[in-house]
Amino acid sequence: MGNGSGGGCFHHVMNQFLISQPPRDGYAGARIIVLPVPFEASVTYGEGTADGPAAILKASQQVETFDLYFKKELPETAIFTLPAVRSTRHYEEMAEMVRSRVLEILTDRKHPVILGGEHSVAIPAIEAFHTIHPNGCVIHFDAHADLRDHYRQNAWSHACTLRRIRDLGIQTLSVGIRSVCREEWDLILKNNIPFASPEQPDFWETLNRHLTSFTGPAWLTFDVDGLDPSVIPATGTPEPGGLTWQEVMRFLDLLAASRIRVIGADIVELAPAPGLHLADFTTAKLAHRIMIGLMASQMN
Repeated sequence: MGNGSGGGCFHHVMNQFLISQPPRDGYAGARIIVLPVPFEASVTYGEGTADGPAAILKASQQVETFDLYFKKELPETAIFTLPAVRSTRHYEEMAEMVRSRVLEILTDRKHPVILGGEHSVAIPAIEAFHTIHPNGCVIHFDAHADLRDHYRQNAWSHACTLRRIRDLGIQTLSVGIRSVCREEWDLILKNNIPFASPEQPDFWETLNRHLTSFTGPAWLTFDVDGLDPSVIPATGTPEPGGLTWQEVMRFLDLLAASRIRVIGADIVELAPAPGLHLADFTTAKLAHRIMIGLMASQMN
């Protein structure tokens, strides 16, 4: 059940995404593999992203398995949740664990979905994706450009995520950007880095134009602060003027209709706040929508 109607098994399933029990065939029979990564080391404003994965898993128990928007339901055996990676505050340790697990998932021709954690967890995941799909691209949904070379003497800060990804030579498209520093803006102009900002009047036209130039396998890295804070207020670095829930659904529709195939994803930067379970539930439902809308069509 996804409707929170109770049931004696509820307290047993907090480590599973969405479903009431682990699939009978476990990892081997699943096509979507959820990997919680409770990593937090470089957050610079609000804290708490390390608690994000557990909050998303708990909230996912309340999400209906049938999705009204896409009018689909994944088979119970479609999703399997791995144990969370070991908690650490050292980037190199986290990166080694995430890189190896995502590489294994992709090698097994499954779809990894990472629940973060701060945004830097995306870097090793996309390194693994790039190993398997060297011609793939990255769709970056975020309020921030994340293009700093260093932030507070840290090259692996969450504020440097897209810079490190682009260092790999990967094509990227940033969506939802509302905050850049001068260094980032100069880099965007110098390298003609594709981005679409809702603060521009031609946002949807710009997004559509960029999407038509991308094709093939892609990784979606989704920072929840790309949504407006009225939708997800529990995040470390909120920015006003973000996309509404309905606009994010339109964005997912455009992705699904494009020539892009989303192979893997991460959903990051939820910082759960006491009494504000709206944000946890919204993030869990978003993760489910990404699976249903962007990955299910590849599971035939």
